[in-house]
Amino acid sequence: MTGLRLTLFCLLVPFLSRADQTLIDFQTLTPSVLSRSWPKDGGRQQPLITEHGALFSLQFHSDDKRILSDANGSWDLRTESCIRFELEVSQPRHLLETTLYLKSGSGWYSHSFTLDGPGRHVFNFPLSDFKPEGTPSGWAAISTIRFAFWPREAGKTVIRPLHLQALTPRLLLLDGASASPASERYLCGVTLKRMQQLLNNTGVPYGKAQAADLSKSIQRDHSRILLLPYLPSPNATLLQTLDSFLRDGGKLIVYQSKSTTLAARMGVSLGEPLTSTSVGRFDHLQFPSSGTAGFPTRVYQHAWSVPRITAASPSSRILARWAAQDGTLLQLPGVIQSSNGFWFSHVWRSADTAGKTQALTAMLGTLDASNWQWAARTLYQRVHPRSFQVKHGVFPRDHKPSSRMREVADQFYQRGQTAMNLRDYRNAWKQFSRVEPLMVRALASSRARWMPPIRGIWDQQGTGFSAGNWTATCRSLKAAGFNAVFSYVGSAGRANYPSKLIPGSVTLKRHGDQVAQFSRAAANAGLQRHLWKICWKLNSSDPAFTARMKREGRLMQDASGNTLPWLSPSDPRNVHHEVQGILELLRNYPVEGIHLDYMRYPGLEADFSPIARKAFQARYGQVTRWPSDVVSGPRARQFNAFKQGQLHAAMEQIHDAVKAEFPKVTLSVAVWGAYPDCAASKSQDWPVWLQRGWADLLIPMNYTENPYQFEGWLDSQLALPGCRGKLVPGLGLISSSGELDPASLLQQMDISRQKQTPGVVLYRLDSSLPDRLFPMLEAGVWKQNGR
Repeated sequence: MTGLRLTLFCLLVPFLSRADQTLIDFQTLTPSVLSRSWPKDGGRQQPLITEHGALFSLQFHSDDKRILSDANGSWDLRTESCIRFELEVSQPRHLLETTLYLKSGSGWYSHSFTLDGPGRHVFNFPLSDFKPEGTPSGWAAISTIRFAFWPREAGKTVIRPLHLQALTPRLLLLDGASASPASERYLCGVTLKRMQQLLNNTGVPYGKAQAADLSKSIQRDHSRILLLPYLPSPNATLLQTLDSFLRDGGKLIVYQSKSTTLAARMGVSLGEPLTSTSVGRFDHLQFPSSGTAGFPTRVYQHAWSVPRITAASPSSRILARWAAQDGTLLQLPGVIQSSNGFWFSHVWRSADTAGKTQALTAMLGTLDASNWQWAARTLYQRVHPRSFQVKHGVFPRDHKPSSRMREVADQFYQRGQTAMNLRDYRNAWKQFSRVEPLMVRALASSRARWMPPIRGIWDQQGTGFSAGNWTATCRSLKAAGFNAVFSYVGSAGRANYPSKLIPGSVTLKRHGDQVAQFSRAAANAGLQRHLWKICWKLNSSDPAFTARMKREGRLMQDASGNTLPWLSPSDPRNVHHEVQGILELLRNYPVEGIHLDYMRYPGLEADFSPIARKAFQARYGQVTRWPSDVVSGPRARQFNAFKQGQLHAAMEQIHDAVKAEFPKVTLSVAVWGAYPDCAASKSQDWPVWLQRGWADLLIPMNYTENPYQFEGWLDSQLALPGCRGKLVPGLGLISSSGELDPASLLQQMDISRQKQTPGVVLYRLDSSLPDRLFPMLEAGVWKQNGR
């Protein structure tokens, strides 16, 4: 056993309690164990035994569906609630995903995961997330552990599994959807998923429980910390369970709840929420700069409405306050700490994953010191400077700035190792936390200069970082290397500028003409100006306008006849509305581009309105059973072709009108990246728009954290006729699909550069970027003086 793996084995021992068990220790597998427990019949593959432990050498062929490997034995997992899997992988581009199966009786429990890069990976899988297949008979008698490796493409991948453990963690995550009103369940699901991502980043193992099973789960796991990502209105039974948990010495971490009873038990008093119509008023949470071990100085978290919370017990204190984008500290508590745990006034939104991960780790370590050990161990394995280069690429040897930063990173890593040996885990985690930012900075500074024609960013709010300060936003973007801004100006039913056709937005009324402010500031900074216009979807703040559209029969309908807040492209009045709205913008504001979004249908649920039926039948003939024949009946395919044709006709009219008056204006469209799926699901057959010359640029929203998926999408798109040189990938920097850390963003930019795209557009502008990203861009590929 090598020194590194001996250290890892020694680090593992203190974690195993009586209820925990090692399922498979791949470092100690012997040939006799393999022959006894790992069958080769049925095409099963045994791991290979090497001097450094076992490994899977996976050779995928183009006709392979999957490679299976089974370990037979007997495991009782009734007292565990989490499986932790640690492994290394050489080249995961050929591997689409891996599924871990646990056989129970005549059925299985399964959990799939992906490997987004080479190097070390640590996964924590709550048993409640495993899906039953067939009729498994429970967790008491697991007879087979199966690994299923699914190929992405032909090639060889080597996986070196290290440890597979079943744990009884003292941290329990509550899924509160079933205990919440129907109107809150979507937000419960979103926040739960986001919290699991953050927990996986911390490396701290956890179980997960439904509200109805919470009491049993607490007793089974002897839980000491309960994490509530969003529990708006707990019922009496659930409150009783939480109260009993606190009386027994348990601790809670609560993110936004309306329950005054729960708040009182946490030493918090709730008040009426404060609302804002301005981007940037509630911008981030400001923590003390010193004296609060482990917490970041600030966590970026934009909010429109913030509940008032106050410390209401002798043990309570304000840990963080809300601050505006300009740094003004508000007299509004954001986090309160008490003897029973932590209370956040707001659920976590997307953006600033690094800051939120650090804050969560600090809370978990504060409430249970053993969590520092889990967090430190995870970083120890993940951020080793050599491991970083395995995942993100080797640095040039002759590049002195990156060499110096790597030397400093290595010093912090060695300090962390020393602290680990002394069992000073909080300090070890602190030292390891300093390694990755330095390695990312070194990575950025060593990259070759790439200054493509389009270095863009989408501004979702249309106000810059904060309303009324477009000048500062544009200067900051220019300094970071951007040269194009795609700024939201409005939708089919709401405008951030004075319009004779579309009702004005609240932003317009409170902060003035945002398009004029943006246009002036961007021109002064030397930035390309692209006006981002949402088509068809109303998003209207004027009920009278929506009511008029409905009264005039201009809105889409679903198959049940319910009105949808979308203008139907089948109504010529609506196409005229879109064309004239675009021309109004271009006539009033001197800009370089008009950028269309939502040039699609919402999905298969639309459009079955009378106006759509009339247009369809005029072209294809009468439909006997409307809408069933066109929903899933014999004319469904024909109906989708009709919807595609409606969008084609609208694109042609928009193009002809724009180019007739403004031939030099760039007409671009944001499109779904998953083609041809979007042609079927959204009726968005976008390659036609390039082939027929109706768009100058297409920007597919290739939002993924997986670089291999990103590269696969881009290859498929660029292979389409007419796309090369006209397709600019959109990168999901902060999106509903996840968040790209700076190193992953640089990797996707490198892929785009290698594919010779005209540039990239990042989604989306956020106040965290000047701290989290811009220094990397300024030091890296978009620096003005490349190496």
